Amino acid sequence: MSEAAGTRAVVVRRLVAASPSRVFDAWTDPAQLRAWWGPEGFSCTDAAVDLRSGGQYRLVMRAPAGPEMTLTGTYLTVEPPHRLVYTWHWESGPPGGEPDSVVTVEFLDRDGDTEVVVTHGQFPPGHDTSQYEGGWKDAFDKLEAVFAD
Repeated sequence: MSEAAGTRAVVVRRLVAASPSRVFDAWTDPAQLRAWWGPEGFSCTDAAVDLRSGGQYRLVMRAPAGPEMTLTGTYLTVEPPHRLVYTWHWESGPPGGEPDSVVTVEFLDRDGDTEVVVTHGQFPPGHDTSQYEGGWKDAFDKLEAVFAD
């Protein structure tokens, strides 16, 4: 957790056993996103990606015993295979009026593997971000499993 200029951010890092281009593709290709996106127990039932600055994305997740949750946003920066920056908006999802936020994902080459660094931020001061930290860690577990073969 970091705080700067009155906002909060969650920072999560993970080393993935694949090249930056393969991990970037897994993060941006709808078919690959459906294989791993979301916290433990969730499935990604639909993914749409317009991968360009100003392009939109839409991810639909189904909770283990609950309703679908739809996440949408706009790509602000697309620099394959090194960096993505996008907005995060719950079209339908967690109760409680979650605020919009911004996600920066860096794909750093580490001798053929990729260190993925997610900075999910611009949360208002005092906002509980624990569900985001846990969700990202679960999603990373699922992403790693994609490349475990």
